[in-house]
Amino acid sequence: MSVYTDFPFPANSVLSIDSRSKFEFSENRMIYRAINSSQKKGYRLQIDGKLYSDETKKCDYGLLLEDGRFFLIELKGVDVSDACKQLITTLVLIKNDYSKYDFDFFCRIVARQGLPKTNTNRQRLIKELGKMCKYSNDKFKSRVNFLEEKI
Repeated sequence: MSVYTDFPFPANSVLSIDSRSKFEFSENRMIYRAINSSQKKGYRLQIDGKLYSDETKKCDYGLLLEDGRFFLIELKGVDVSDACKQLITTLVLIKNDYSKYDFDFFCRIVARQGLPKTNTNRQRLIKELGKMCKYSNDKFKSRVNFLEEKI
């Protein structure tokens, strides 16, 4: 089943669908950039306020690639603990609402200030990732101000 031909995202949540060489999300001088050297097609999504518009805080953006990898991206000022909670909430919502799809989730935080090495919410997020999807060391990444990776 191709993710591209039958995935039911609400139109107002889709920022773009293409195979650009770089997928980039930015907010308040914080940047997440995915280098797409293999030119995979990707959905750039606005999750908080568009894909889900209720009062519950969700992560800011999503990037779904045609191979089923789904990057959940939170661009955060200072409250990294809150960012982890938002990623967990989003992960659970998408997993439940789109249960017929077998996504491989990855969580990313780009924060304005330093990231703690350990905190309970971060540990909970990593544990949740382990339970809900195929776990590997690259499932969770966090950086200050800028995160770039090859996808």
